[in-house]
Amino acid sequence: MESFRLRPNAADEAENISYWRALVPSLHIQDPASSVLPETSFSSSLGEADERKLLCDKGYLQKTRFISPAQCKTLVRAVELLRTEGWPEPFLFLFDEVWQCAARIANVYEKLIQSPVAMLPDFWAWFLDPLNYESGWSRHRDRDADCIDENGLPESLTAWIALTDARIDNGCIWLLPADKDPRYRRDFRDLSVDCPEDVVPLECAAGTLLLWNQVVLHWGGRSLPIAPHPRVSVAFEFQRVDVPPHNSPLLNPSQLPTFNQRLALVAKQLLQYQHMYVIPRWLVEIAEEWKETFSLPKGV
Repeated sequence: MESFRLRPNAADEAENISYWRALVPSLHIQDPASSVLPETSFSSSLGEADERKLLCDKGYLQKTRFISPAQCKTLVRAVELLRTEGWPEPFLFLFDEVWQCAARIANVYEKLIQSPVAMLPDFWAWFLDPLNYESGWSRHRDRDADCIDENGLPESLTAWIALTDARIDNGCIWLLPADKDPRYRRDFRDLSVDCPEDVVPLECAAGTLLLWNQVVLHWGGRSLPIAPHPRVSVAFEFQRVDVPPHNSPLLNPSQLPTFNQRLALVAKQLLQYQHMYVIPRWLVEIAEEWKETFSLPKGV
């Protein structure tokens, strides 16, 4: 994360919902209309049974046109406005439209595994600037323990949405398919790749939804100056409700958090992902204050 600098007085205004509404007028916070969730629609050449098999065999799934080009442009513009003011990308999660995406993803996940799911309090957003050679998160597995059920389906899942076209030259996701990984479900800490040619670059168009189980090995690429635009994306995590929570509180994906709850959740992300980024001290102090001041949602 680059060294963000807030506009004077922005930190003092940040606890006021009107500040964020004015900063990003194209998005909404606690708009009554936002509770009416849009229909889940996307493009796929596979049936649900084939998608389920692919998710079991390969560990990942790709769905194009999950959100529209217009929605992508609106969310990318919101990220740009946040950055201009000095706020890092995860503050996008203060807005209703992102939580609507989460609800739609949960619906897809439930259909795939045929079981109720909850959203984990684990999420992030990225803006990889080609001019600064910025990269996504380094090679990792999202869980260091097995989270696959007896049928090979994921008990927990990561969902990643490309808000701009994700390309090799701007930092797309790279992933080692489950059937090509000799350590898959056997060694969660060894991140070696024996055959680099087996790694798949998941290039995709803006609006594409990528799903992968939380054991599969993956990482974000580097954005290069030759790229035509940054890679902007958001990610969410979900789990089945009938297994012990991986993190708490588990969130009801069909219930949008209140504004104050979103402040607390964003603070939680900034504090718990400091191992991935060097978070500026001023931002850590804000997050710690919000953690004490605002309550997280009650778990499902």
